[in-house]
Amino acid sequence: MDVHAAGTYPVPGVSRLTLRIGDARYPIIDQDGQSCLVLAPEGIRLRGFADIYEGEIHRDRALILLSEPEGEFVRLTWKRRSPVLPGPPGDFAP
Repeated sequence: MDVHAAGTYPVPGVSRLTLRIGDARYPIIDQDGQSCLVLAPEGIRLRGFADIYEGEIHRDRALILLSEPEGEFVRLTWKRRSPVLPGPPGDFAP
């Protein structure tokens, strides 16, 4: 896999979204309601909880159910994806 400077991925339309699992970060190339396509090292299999960031803003928390290689990319399917709230839920009683 080629290494590129931040924000200069060789795929048109790349967003600022990144998938983070621990210290590892994977740029999100494409996404829909059930899955996303990330640029990841060949042969990697991702599973479990992951965080989705837009720049440095924590947007979502996801549970990855399945990962399938698609060339130099990996298609991730999630069981759930929830937005990160800025505070407690609206029905939270102090």
